Amino acid sequence: MHTLITAGKGGTGKTQMLYHLLQRHLLTDLPGRLLVVDADPHQSLTTLLDAPPAETLGHLKKRHQHAIKRGVGLQLDMSRQEFADWLTRQALIHLDERADLLVMGRSDTRGCQCSVNNLLGQALDTLADEYDWVIVDNEAGIEHIGRHGWPVDILLLISGAQPMELAVARRIMQQAEDTGREIRHPWTVINRLQQQTVPVGALPAPFLGALPFSVQMAVSDQPDKAWFKALDALWKTLRQQTPLLREGSRVPAMVSRP
Repeated sequence: MHTLITAGKGGTGKTQMLYHLLQRHLLTDLPGRLLVVDADPHQSLTTLLDAPPAETLGHLKKRHQHAIKRGVGLQLDMSRQEFADWLTRQALIHLDERADLLVMGRSDTRGCQCSVNNLLGQALDTLADEYDWVIVDNEAGIEHIGRHGWPVDILLLISGAQPMELAVARRIMQQAEDTGREIRHPWTVINRLQQQTVPVGALPAPFLGALPFSVQMAVSDQPDKAWFKALDALWKTLRQQTPLLREGSRVPAMVSRP
């Protein structure tokens, strides 16, 4: 299974970019079965996809935590692990004939998404053999990049051209290095570029491309033609520069770090 995830400072437009990339390219161009994961507690990607879950995975696991921890009240004579895996599949939302959506939900631990991030790693271990691609919209911020053990094939670091946003993107890459997270193809995408020059020397990863500021997107979720043209060019460059996208190959199931 291959993985593509987004990361960046809050407010950089990463979820909107991923949503339109899904609609225009990922859902149609990527081979095999796809799992889209909304790992942001705000569930903005889920809202844009218009696919609200009856219950998030986090809520399901909380509601059945007694059964999972103690083995009491399990259904269908399942083991605790089998029951946890069954709950993961209950949380899946069917998007189309090839793609499903998994909404992680919010943690009940104040100020921390640790438990939900751990659930994500467990869920991907459960589903690893069933999907060719996993596409994750990460929560904004730095620490989440180090909370999963599975490798990242493509990381899209979304940032504006402002020094503060670029500084956060650099800290995300540093966090990945410090925690031993394997990132095979990291890329920087500069979003909402106006008259600034892209500071190539200050980028945390190779420069994939830039998306222009869209007045239309600033007041709605629908960009203008120039923005879409830039997004299509960005996808074309990503395919040209990333061998696994050119080959459409499949890799063995992911193995999480202990």
